Amino acid sequence: MTSSSVTLIGPGSIGGALAAGLVEAGHMPTIVVRTPFDRLQVEWPDGSVNVDVACVADADDLDPADIVIVATKATQNDAIAAHVRAATGPGSILIVAQNGIDLVDRFAGVVAQDVHILPAVVMLPASRTGPGQIKVGGMSRLIVPAGEAADAMAAVFDGSFVEIEATEDWLSSAWFKLIINAASGGIGVLIRRGTEAYTDPDVQALLQTLMEEVAEVGRAEGATIEEDLPSRLVRNMAGNAGSHMASIVVDRINGVPTEWRERNEVVVRVAEKHGIDVPLNRAVTTLIRMGEPAEGFLTEVAPY
Repeated sequence: MTSSSVTLIGPGSIGGALAAGLVEAGHMPTIVVRTPFDRLQVEWPDGSVNVDVACVADADDLDPADIVIVATKATQNDAIAAHVRAATGPGSILIVAQNGIDLVDRFAGVVAQDVHILPAVVMLPASRTGPGQIKVGGMSRLIVPAGEAADAMAAVFDGSFVEIEATEDWLSSAWFKLIINAASGGIGVLIRRGTEAYTDPDVQALLQTLMEEVAEVGRAEGATIEEDLPSRLVRNMAGNAGSHMASIVVDRINGVPTEWRERNEVVVRVAEKHGIDVPLNRAVTTLIRMGEPAEGFLTEVAPY
């Protein structure tokens, strides 16, 4: 069987972990970066990689690959558009491993029509400790729509710690993740704290109300969401509260643009389409938006 060529754009916490999975599976991906590094060093609960890697910063230096993985923040999509175009060709599979539900739309106007865009729900607890240095905290899984593209993706990760789950109901998986992201990330940004805050009963009440609003919108979109899911999620989050800090909270603390549109505003926008009132999500979205850094006052640029 012919080995697929793979390009990974954005070796931050998620992208670096995915790059390590590819290496473990026997592939050596081309890694697209803003600032090149020489080695990829990733640890996960039962393994690690520490290898030399080939990094590319200039889009002109990229050739089309069979599989291209975008693992940047959605806030960086404009900056990588040229790289995505250069890395894809006829028949390429473009895997979008980002937060949100409109992953295909983000790149439909960027790549050619014969590029298959595969959206991926990311379930991968990872943190970046330095350039090319990642620590993965637990089970790593990407959920994608079932089909030939999903099979090709699973093949390149076969034998690695990264599990590829193909599903006939990707929409429900995407809204499940959005329920968590909109609520936990929204509260986390406003209080600038990690998951230790989930032990507070008032925070738990806010989490559940936010989640219930998002769940109602998701059901209107066609997602299958159990009525008791928000309460079960809150109990689980409270029972496992620790020191983890969501990426959107880290970005806010660092003074860089956050994914508030993809994680929060999208709920308000879709709710309006269905005539659903989401007052708490609207309030949280407004407060996050008003806290975004003004142009010229960025303190740091998040790496990809």
